[in-house]
Amino acid sequence: MMNTAKTRLIALPLFLAAMPLGADDTRQNIENVMKKSLEYVDKGNFVKAMNELDWAKKDIEKLHVAKLLTYLNDELGGFTGAPVQSSGAMGIMAIARDYRKDDIRVKVTITSTGAAQGGLAAFGRMAAMMQRGNPNVETFRVGEQTATLESKASRVNLNVFLEAGPMLGLEMRGSQDAQILKDVLADIPVEKMNSYLKGEGGS
Repeated sequence: MMNTAKTRLIALPLFLAAMPLGADDTRQNIENVMKKSLEYVDKGNFVKAMNELDWAKKDIEKLHVAKLLTYLNDELGGFTGAPVQSSGAMGIMAIARDYRKDDIRVKVTITSTGAAQGGLAAFGRMAAMMQRGNPNVETFRVGEQTATLESKASRVNLNVFLEAGPMLGLEMRGSQDAQILKDVLADIPVEKMNSYLKGEGGS
């Protein structure tokens, strides 16, 4: 078992080297935690080994959130962004940012549902297609992704069902002009975000 641990430790720096620049402290924390986890594996203490990996996962999730934020610029479609909010519970993680221009507010949210997200994304796309006959819902494509736009009494909602699983949602209050939401969406690199979320790289 010791030989296996050594093999993993040799590969570890290659994994850490691929992390975003500016994450040196987090990278060091992950390296320390993973080494400690392997020490517990060598001792047969798998419970503590898994506990250590949970800490590493949390640090990697912080890097993941930071990466997602790079797709939500400080300005989108002429709207200025407020500080980012993030939350997570029951396997669902949401990252949201409010954008304002005059009296109009647009809230952009990236929602990820963990292991089940692929199935939920497929369900969302199917539901979107079923709405094509609804005169109050516009269904269209954003690159290769399916999107819906619906106007309600107090807000306009635009949802993009990413092939990778997570959903990109835009909600506007203060205006019923749907083109405003489309202009905001146009400033979000949807295909690059989807590619990253599919695990195809950090572009």
